[in-house]
Amino acid sequence: MVVHKNSKKRLKTKKIISTYVPKFSTQLILKQKGLFVEKQIEAARRIISKKTNRVSKAYMQYYSTSSLTKKPKGSRMGKGKGKFDKYIFKYKPGAVLLLLNCVTKGLSISALKYALKKLPKFKIYIS
Repeated sequence: MVVHKNSKKRLKTKKIISTYVPKFSTQLILKQKGLFVEKQIEAARRIISKKTNRVSKAYMQYYSTSSLTKKPKGSRMGKGKGKFDKYIFKYKPGAVLLLLNCVTKGLSISALKYALKKLPKFKIYIS
């Protein structure tokens, strides 16, 4: 009997098709490479929508590139790789993690500062 694991579906992402940047747009640009867990980015997105009273539009460009596996704590060596634990996103320096279109620039910067508390401690540039 063959048992197939259910593969996780990719998140629906919104791609920015044109290079047009609106008047009040703010970007999160990464300055070093690193890993993000799916839950961290979702928590940051929720905080941005709360702080801007759902007026702004956030464009996130991320894809689930790989998964991490983990064996149970009490298991012995051998007998396979283990179950899926987390889905992660790998980033390179200079990547735009988030593009936020908001009514005012001050509101967008304050929302991004709250969202940075949910992300790992990377060198991030807000423009």
